[in-house]
Amino acid sequence: MVWEAFDINVLNESTFLFRPTQDHPKLVQNGTLIVNDESSELSWTILQDQKGPLVSLKSIDHGDASAILSFGFDDPNQKLVIWARIIPDQNAAGIRGGIFRADQEIDSEFLDSLTPDAFASGDNGVVCEVSVNGKRHALGVAAQVDVFMIDADRTDFNMSNPSAWIYIRDLAYQVKKPEAPDPAQMPFVIAGGLNHSVNQPIHENMSLCALVLAQVTRSDITYETVADYAASLKFDEVTKRWAAGEFEYIRGVIWNDDPACALFVDNPYLNSLFGTGFDWFLSFKRTDWPRYILPFLSILSGNPASILDAKKDEKENAIIARSHYGDLQFLHSMGCKKDEDPKETKRKIMIWLEVMYKLACGNQGITPGTRISDTPLREFFNDQTAPQASEDLRRLLLGKTTHLRPEYLKLEKRALGSCFHTIQDSYAVGHCKRILSNPEDKISTKQKPSVIDMAKAALFSGIMPVSVSNPASATVEVFKFKDGRPGRFKAIQNFHCYDGQDDDKHGFYDKVDDVSQLKPDQPLSFSNIIGGLDAIDKCSILAKAWSTRESWDGVKGVGKWLDEDVFALAGDASPSNTEVSI
Repeated sequence: MVWEAFDINVLNESTFLFRPTQDHPKLVQNGTLIVNDESSELSWTILQDQKGPLVSLKSIDHGDASAILSFGFDDPNQKLVIWARIIPDQNAAGIRGGIFRADQEIDSEFLDSLTPDAFASGDNGVVCEVSVNGKRHALGVAAQVDVFMIDADRTDFNMSNPSAWIYIRDLAYQVKKPEAPDPAQMPFVIAGGLNHSVNQPIHENMSLCALVLAQVTRSDITYETVADYAASLKFDEVTKRWAAGEFEYIRGVIWNDDPACALFVDNPYLNSLFGTGFDWFLSFKRTDWPRYILPFLSILSGNPASILDAKKDEKENAIIARSHYGDLQFLHSMGCKKDEDPKETKRKIMIWLEVMYKLACGNQGITPGTRISDTPLREFFNDQTAPQASEDLRRLLLGKTTHLRPEYLKLEKRALGSCFHTIQDSYAVGHCKRILSNPEDKISTKQKPSVIDMAKAALFSGIMPVSVSNPASATVEVFKFKDGRPGRFKAIQNFHCYDGQDDDKHGFYDKVDDVSQLKPDQPLSFSNIIGGLDAIDKCSILAKAWSTRESWDGVKGVGKWLDEDVFALAGDASPSNTEVSI
C-alpha cells in the first residue's frame, strides 16, 4: 500500500488561540490541503483545548508534496510555523517547525535551517511536542523533539496513512502569567457615566481582546485609548480619527445594555462622550417618577432637549427596560420570561445575530437603510415602539444620538459589537448555564457581600436584597477555579432570566478588583473571568469571519457555526429560570 495522505492533528493544551496569518498557507507544492473536509477560514483556527484534525496533506499523482502553515497568536512578535511533507512512493513523511519571529521570511534558506531533530520553542514559553501514530517523541528541556522520516522498511505503522500529533503548551508562560482578579468578583458589565466611572469596561476589554486575536485592530489598543482619544493632547489627528473609528466597536458592545444610547451625549463630533447616566438609570429601574419631576431629571441626564417632551423621552427609553426585564432579554442571551422554552430563546438570539452580522458585512442583503419591518426583527417592533418598525436599522443603532457626523459613524462595527455582547453574555454565569468541561477544577467558596454591594443591588434592581432585610442569610455560595485551570464550557443547559434573580449572588459576578489588569493583547489576563476565555475565543472567530465577509448562509456559513457551536443546546436543556450557578 502506498500512502496517499499525511494527517496532522493538534492538541492545544495552552491558553492561546492560534490564528492563520495573512499569508497562510505560505506554500503548497504538488499537493492539496483538506481542513476538516472544508475550506472555510473558520476551520483553520486552533482553539484552546482543541483536540483533533488540523489538516490533511494529500499528494498529487503520488509525488513529493509539502506545505507550510503559519499561525499568529497572542504574542504579536512571534508565530507558529509548521512544515509538513509526504513522499508517497517512498512511504516517507516528515514534519518540522516551531515558534519563530513574526517577521521571519519563509524561504528555502529558512527551511534548510530546520534541523530534523528539533521543534523550536518560543521566547514566551510556548513549547511543542510531536508524536507519530501514537508514539510520542521525547520532550526535553529545550522542547527538542524528533522530526520523523519513516523509511519504507518500517512495518510498525501497518502501512496505513501516517498521522502526526502536535502538542502545544505554554508551561513557561503560565509561570509568568500576571495575577488575575478573583473570578467570583468578575463581571460581564459595561462602563458608563461621566468619565465612564460607573461600573467597569469588562465587555469592552473582552471585545478588544477578540479583535486583537482576529488581527483586525492594532495589538496595542486599549479601552482607555479609544475612549479618551478626544481628551488626549498627545494624539495627532490621524490617531484620533483611528481611535474614534475603533470606539464604534465599543458603541456596539454597549448598545445591548443601552439600546436607546441614553448613556451618551448627542454630540456630532464625539462618539465617546458619556453623559451622567441618569437618563439610562431611570429607564433601567422602570421607576414611575411624577410627571413634573421628569423634565428636571432629563436635564441631569445630559440630554436637556428632552425637557420639551418628557413623554417622548420616556417612550424612547422604554427599549432599555425591554432589553433588561422584558421581551428583548435575548440580547443578553437570556430568556424573556421565566419558563421560556430554550429553543424559543435561541430562535430570537439567532434572529438578532443574523440581522446584525449581515448588517456588519454590508454585502449580504441588509444595509443601514434597510427598514426594520423588512427584516426578521419586525416581530419585536411596531408603530408604538421606539424605534418604529417602519424606521431603518441606522435609527435602531443610533438611538437618541442621531447627530453624529458620518465620518465618525461606523455602523458595521456597531453591529459586530452587538453580536459580541450577545455571545459574551452566553458564557456569563448569571445569564446561561452551560455544560462544564472540567468540573474537577471547580472550587466552591462562601462569601459575604459588602454593604456597598448590597446598596448597589438595591439601587439597580429596585428591590431590597434579602441580605439587607435578613443579614443572617447574606453569605452565599460562589465558585472559582483552580489556578491555571480556568473553567471551559460547552453546550447551553439553561437560559436564565434577569427579573427575580438572587441579587446577592449575581452581585458576586458583578465587579473586578482592578480593571487595569485586563490587557487586550494578553488573553491570559482574562483567564480568571469565568467563561471569559470561551467568550473571547468565539468572538475572535466571528471577527475573523467578518473581516473576510464570510457568508452567514449555507452549510459552511457563520450562521451554521453559531447554531451548532456557540449556541448549541444540550440534550437536557430546560426552560429559563432565575438561578445563578455553574
